[in-house]
Amino acid sequence: MPKIVSSSTISASTDLAAEKNLLIYYCVYCGEFLMVLEKAGGSVTYQGAGLVDSFGLPRRKTDNAYIVNEEKRTYRFNMETGPTKIVKRDDGYEKQHRMHCPRCKLFVAYDQKRGFTYVLDGAVHATAPVGPPVGRDAPSIRLPDSRAPLPGS
Repeated sequence: MPKIVSSSTISASTDLAAEKNLLIYYCVYCGEFLMVLEKAGGSVTYQGAGLVDSFGLPRRKTDNAYIVNEEKRTYRFNMETGPTKIVKRDDGYEKQHRMHCPRCKLFVAYDQKRGFTYVLDGAVHATAPVGPPVGRDAPSIRLPDSRAPLPGS
């Protein structure tokens, strides 16, 4: 009779993030893992929802997006490439190579093939949400008692 050996490992992403000095972000709508960034020196903690400037990520003035410098940061994206769009700005036009969430297709980030990726403000959270915001924040509805007589009967 052959000997059967099995093992399993359970890991939580927050434990791994603290251990490895990583910042993990999820889609604000569906909770899909979207990206992981290495912390920019010093001890940085989560400051609630979304990316925070104290993480060392500058903001873009035109659309308030977070700038991930691909040459200075260690990162990993889990996003699908989307369409390329031409966007009109005050000083002309810019070409955006868009990226979206692989699960819900939410537009999350874009790049311009110049060594920077721009993550849209409010598109990611530091903690995975339970479900779509509409479902979480929807008011509870009280259903009528099925034994009660219908109005007009």
